[in-house]
Amino acid sequence: MKKRPEDSRSPEQLASLIINDRLRLETRGLQLSEINREIEYLSQRPDYFSELDYFLDLCLHMGSPKKISQRTNRKVALLWCLSSPVEVVLATGFQPIRFPGGCVAPRSLSEAMLKSVSCPMLRTAIGSLMAQDPGEDDRVAAMVFPTTCDWAAKTDAFLDLDKVWDKTPRLQVKFPVLKDRLACQEAWLDEVYSLVDFLGGLGHPPKRRDLSQAVATFDKAYWALSELVDLKRLGLVPEIWFLVIANTVYLDVTERWVKAVKKVKDYFQKAKPLPGKAVYLAGSPIFFPNFKFLKLLEKAGLKVVVDDFCSSERAVVGPINHEDSSFHGRLKALTLRYRENCLCPSIVGSEHRVKLILDPKKRKLFNSVVFHVLKGCQPFELESLNLEAKIKAEGLRFIRIEEDYSPIEEAALLNRLLDFAKVL
Repeated sequence: MKKRPEDSRSPEQLASLIINDRLRLETRGLQLSEINREIEYLSQRPDYFSELDYFLDLCLHMGSPKKISQRTNRKVALLWCLSSPVEVVLATGFQPIRFPGGCVAPRSLSEAMLKSVSCPMLRTAIGSLMAQDPGEDDRVAAMVFPTTCDWAAKTDAFLDLDKVWDKTPRLQVKFPVLKDRLACQEAWLDEVYSLVDFLGGLGHPPKRRDLSQAVATFDKAYWALSELVDLKRLGLVPEIWFLVIANTVYLDVTERWVKAVKKVKDYFQKAKPLPGKAVYLAGSPIFFPNFKFLKLLEKAGLKVVVDDFCSSERAVVGPINHEDSSFHGRLKALTLRYRENCLCPSIVGSEHRVKLILDPKKRKLFNSVVFHVLKGCQPFELESLNLEAKIKAEGLRFIRIEEDYSPIEEAALLNRLLDFAKVL
């Protein structure tokens, strides 16, 4: 654990700190305004119904680890992405949550050290952490950085520059980029054991029962979300509401979240099929409240019936096959499941994503693929180039849309999507 050095700053440095704290406060206010505006928009949509208020209330807490900690009665472990097993986090006594990365306002704090060519989600996530009140870190037990992309691998170094988080225990977990090699599989299991030791030393070392209970808990979340997925396939659940629900899965006690999902499922089952032309949505994930792209899809007359976002349909990994009921056996099965589920473009080859898109069970639901790329996300940009040829060769239409969090480019993006929709 890193210790904060003794405060020996000059009056000029302390004056600078006051300004910095003022900027933190102003940024938090802008971030909250941004969140509230999106919640207001969602609550005014014609497809809104009162059972969705539970998820909108959770969205209010998305930028505050302290509020999530209070709600779940656990200290939290911030995860850069969900390639690290959340079951391990829960089994050691912590609440897993993702780094906040959907607001525009926090970028003002991080852009001085992160150039505009960097991932906008990274700039937003780092800025959001820099904007936190210094008391927030009392409820954050740890930070975990899986190296699923180069930006994630460098995030730890950026936080060394910020005095709010410089004392928070942090761990980098090396994710295997070669799925099929036995040596990579074994190395990945070693990395997950490092995560167990790291979090177990901060919380409590997990036993077989702890891990089994955690697996069972998130299995419930997976099956609840899967029922909504089935309804989305039928065109009954708008993608924007699906992402609101999926984005909040780790912001509350899982059992409460599951009950809320079952309530909205009953409503969606009775809804009329959505208008629009069905598409498969892939690429860079989308996080609340940055739903600009989803709104543009709706305006263009496109409805998402399948997606492969880790922020959406793949937000919960799903059940594991563990014939060996020992702790080691279950952990090994869990790491295998996470490795197989990962679609990050840093993984060598795009064959898994192609297979998912061309899955015969889904293929009949759509005839086009929309590939969403955040500017600065070079791995997804490169993957789209490889993917496009393979998808078109199978008779599907394909469009790649690159966007930033900025609203300036909305008109141009909408025109491209409208033109694409006309030929479907």
